[in-house]
Amino acid sequence: HSPPASPDEAGEHMGFAMAPVASRIGIDGAFSIKGVRPGKVTIQALSMTGGGLKISRIERGGVEMTDGIVVTGREDIAGVRIVLGKGSGKIRGQVQVTGGALPDGWRMMVTARGEKNIVGFDSSAGYAEVDGKGRFVIEGLLPGEYELMLSVQPEINPNSPPQPVQNMPAPVTQKVVITKGQEAQVTVTLDLSKKNREEK
Repeated sequence: HSPPASPDEAGEHMGFAMAPVASRIGIDGAFSIKGVRPGKVTIQALSMTGGGLKISRIERGGVEMTDGIVVTGREDIAGVRIVLGKGSGKIRGQVQVTGGALPDGWRMMVTARGEKNIVGFDSSAGYAEVDGKGRFVIEGLLPGEYELMLSVQPEINPNSPPQPVQNMPAPVTQKVVITKGQEAQVTVTLDLSKKNREEK
């Protein structure tokens, strides 16, 4: 849980989700982002080397900023501290399908989203496709509370135009808590008798 301090981690970049500006993080952990337009901005960490660092905390003057940083344009924003961590938590899950069977070719996906969205651009912490036996694993998670969302994706035929999907199963959400370096085991139930009312 510390800023990058070695050459192999210095490939991380900080960027603002709502503006095309970025800054390379120096080996000493320092960064400076210029050309940010006034408004509320959020910060995202991007790895150019495939590293697993994620933002776990953003501070300004020692105060945690969970809802973005307001830029007025009348002053330079200083004293911003970004805490990065390598997630070692894991969610191992089993999906149980009730109320029928999925049509052939349909896939199930599980997404984990952090309760505190400090990234802004993409609050997804990880995702996995459910295998043929209903199993999935999401790795590299920082400690905290996450919301799992199980969704179903119908088979897409690239040779035919998209068709409205009838009787789409409603997404399923479930909370799970990850502790440092631990594996959480969950069971998610998909009831095919509960349809998504928005799909009519």
